[in-house]
Amino acid sequence: MKRALWIIVIGLFLFTSCNNKVTRYTNDQKRVREYLNGNFHAYMNHEKILAVISFTANYAMPLPLNDDKKKLLFNAHGECFFADSGYPLPEKGSTSCYYVLSERADALSFYYRGGNNDKQFLRQYKLTIQDGNVFYLENSGKLLTFEKME
Repeated sequence: MKRALWIIVIGLFLFTSCNNKVTRYTNDQKRVREYLNGNFHAYMNHEKILAVISFTANYAMPLPLNDDKKKLLFNAHGECFFADSGYPLPEKGSTSCYYVLSERADALSFYYRGGNNDKQFLRQYKLTIQDGNVFYLENSGKLLTFEKME
């Protein structure tokens, strides 16, 4: 009886250890997630707002999101609101989204949250953090500088 109990305990430990490797943040992701809080905007010549990103929720652990067949689509790291005049977006130019950081936290992906496109890929950017108030997103040669809104 004790032997069977130990086998079960060891099996559960190994199972949860393997799962946690997939669902934990890397050190790079942890560092960058500290910056992804609040509202940021991108300007053109300090006159017109090109884009706004509001990071509305950061998940303590990555949230696995599945399709209807229970297949893992991606692990969301948080929620955001995204509006960009350079790309057509549904709902009058803005959308709610999930965000995902790459393992090295050098890329930021957005996925639709809610509506007809729920959990579908929106777009991906190369991410560079300057400091707590400024970061850069680059996609197809287009570079946006985001500044924290006061």
